[in-house]
Amino acid sequence: TEIGDEDFARLASRIRTQAEVMKDAPTVFEIMTAMGMLYFAEKQCDLVMLEVGMGGRLDSTNVIPAPEVAVITNIGLEHTRELGDTLAQIATEKSGILKSGCDAVLYHQSGEVEEVILAACRHQGIPLTLTNPEELRVLESGRDGQTFTYRDRGAFHISLLGRYQLYNAATALEVAAALVRR
Repeated sequence: TEIGDEDFARLASRIRTQAEVMKDAPTVFEIMTAMGMLYFAEKQCDLVMLEVGMGGRLDSTNVIPAPEVAVITNIGLEHTRELGDTLAQIATEKSGILKSGCDAVLYHQSGEVEEVILAACRHQGIPLTLTNPEELRVLESGRDGQTFTYRDRGAFHISLLGRYQLYNAATALEVAAALVRR
């Protein structure tokens, strides 16, 4: 569920007090990230799915210690002004979320991206799971979604259409498996 209005206002006020005295004013994203972190701490969350805003290495969400599982989804040529103008450069920035002590899951993609992420994982001593689209079998697809198996597990059903949604679902299944192993 979304954070309630009262909690949102209370946390915004608390963060605003701190933000106003900072020499380098935080961005709206940084303020929202801080509010989220405070809220998670207050609620004593056991597990949080935290999505970076852009990039990874310099993202405000990257203040956390090693996550249980770091996930890198499909990398494209976006935010090239900030992250670099090649897939390898962008992958290098995104690999900044990889920290010793976590597991990693990578959405299967171009060889240059996979090489960068694999090298970062090796450097940090992180086990990497790569999704395998060839082990995804569509059983049924229609207006109500798609039913599929992945790595001979399932059947799973998602209400979203499109092949890329199946790849995203396979990534989520790999993350769940990594969490179970941990």
